[in-house]
Amino acid sequence: MNVIRISDALSLNRVRKLIVDRFGEDAINLILYLSERSYVQESIIMNDTGIPQKSLQRSLLRMESEGVVDCKKEVDNKSYVTYYWKLDIGSLERFIYENTIGKFDALIDRLEAGEELYYCPSCSQLEILHYDSEEAIDYKFKCPECGSELVPLTTETVENLKRNYLK
Repeated sequence: MNVIRISDALSLNRVRKLIVDRFGEDAINLILYLSERSYVQESIIMNDTGIPQKSLQRSLLRMESEGVVDCKKEVDNKSYVTYYWKLDIGSLERFIYENTIGKFDALIDRLEAGEELYYCPSCSQLEILHYDSEEAIDYKFKCPECGSELVPLTTETVENLKRNYLK
């Protein structure tokens, strides 16, 4: 499996949109901040970045649920809990890959395995809306989104869409 380097990935608008959509509007700044540090206390992150507490916690919890950050908690003798957060760069790179160009690679694998897939050329400018042969038959080879004709998907088509996706 390939991965995408964080520095390269964050320069792509599509990746930035993915991160903001999944983790919140402050996630880019949070990733950049955590990528240069080991475990950091949550209150220090908040002070250093200026990210409001609720937004920070929301982003961190979403990132933790995807496995891209790790959390350690420390409980003192008065039962006060302190949270420390660390970015898992390898997991973030895999997350970005799997949710961007990895989707294209997975389609190529399915096509190379002999699966018959169809797609809508009109709706697949940003992301491939694809259908297996049963779905295509159910939709009478018409796109359920726009009504255009569904056409067979080829590895060449996927590669072209992948190149356009990364622009």
